[in-house]
Amino acid sequence: MTKRRPNNSGSYQQRGNRHIIQWTENGKRLTKSYPTELEARAALQSVGNVSKLQTNRTKSQTIQELFTTWINTRPPSPTNYGYMVRFNKHWTELIGNYKPNELNVAILKVAIADFHLKGLSNSSIGLLFRILSSFMSELLENGQIDQNPVSLLSKKTRKDFISKKDPSKIPFIKKIEDISRIYTWLNGQNKSVSVAFAIGALAGLRLNEIRALSWEDVDFTNRLLHIRWQASESRYGADCLTAPKNKLGRDVPISDSLYDILQKWFESTRGEGWVIRAPYSPDVHKKFIGKGTLRDTLKRCLKVLKINKCTWYGATRHTFASQWVINNGSLVKLKEIMGHASFSTTEQSYIHLVPGKYSDIDRKVIQVELKDYEKAKDWKLLEIDSKLRGDLLPSDGHWNERDSRPNGQ
Repeated sequence: MTKRRPNNSGSYQQRGNRHIIQWTENGKRLTKSYPTELEARAALQSVGNVSKLQTNRTKSQTIQELFTTWINTRPPSPTNYGYMVRFNKHWTELIGNYKPNELNVAILKVAIADFHLKGLSNSSIGLLFRILSSFMSELLENGQIDQNPVSLLSKKTRKDFISKKDPSKIPFIKKIEDISRIYTWLNGQNKSVSVAFAIGALAGLRLNEIRALSWEDVDFTNRLLHIRWQASESRYGADCLTAPKNKLGRDVPISDSLYDILQKWFESTRGEGWVIRAPYSPDVHKKFIGKGTLRDTLKRCLKVLKINKCTWYGATRHTFASQWVINNGSLVKLKEIMGHASFSTTEQSYIHLVPGKYSDIDRKVIQVELKDYEKAKDWKLLEIDSKLRGDLLPSDGHWNERDSRPNGQ
């Protein structure tokens, strides 16, 4: 087992006529060469001293100061912006003035109780702790703290605030005719929303993938949707395009029903720009249809049609995947269509919907013939032999191993 090099230390080695030193600074591995070994080792010593000074300085900073530095060094993205907003809103007042090594399990348990008093859900509390854990892990790797306090929480404590959704309890549209009713109602209210619903319910696209779908991505010849982007927001709130959730593009088949809808919509929009048109907005930074518009319109539709309450995800993407499995669709193909990072995600979410999961062949894998007990013909001789040995008989209310053996053995 290889030994791990201590934090803030470097190494020296000779390569030909050059003397090389390597060290870590601000999370980056740096290399420099010198003509002599003496110069190289002197430089390595100075680098080590500077690293120790930097470590001591960071240990004197507060958690809020270190977090601000950490989040500003990360690339700008909506995710990192969300991390910053949530940390400043919830963590700053509780632990912002602490030093990194002063944070412990007792303080974190107090924070959990405080979050519950504020009315935060278990999923929100779990997200806050994941943000804190990611930040603390970075400090641990840089040698700025001795241990990550979040990892010291017991499994029971983690289960109290991290809830896992049961896929079998997520509602979806179970009747095919209800999908048609919803589309018809939406078409009379907002045609863009009705087409967006059809793409989600008949192709399984994510909400942000639907918003970022352009007519260039619709291949009518091969009947495919090329998923290359998803709609997002920059750090400053402007609309932008980012890579899909799994960082890889994929192709999604266009069903017969969806093909007819897209053909008619293509003719009415002249096949230019985004497939789902956003209403006029004075904000020049907005180019995608709003998520609130889609969700609120669907919510009103379900209420009018008296269909069980469903989220946009449940009524579109989850409905598509559930109906796919119920109608004997392949789980392997579903994984590719949904864009899941691993097959286990697809299997865990939809395996309970597979029809006829256990066949007659499965029930015949193990065949054992079990017979009822029948009294042996020579039972009298067995009883006599047992009495001569002084054994207790089954008829006496006890059991003896020798009584179960054939007579004479």
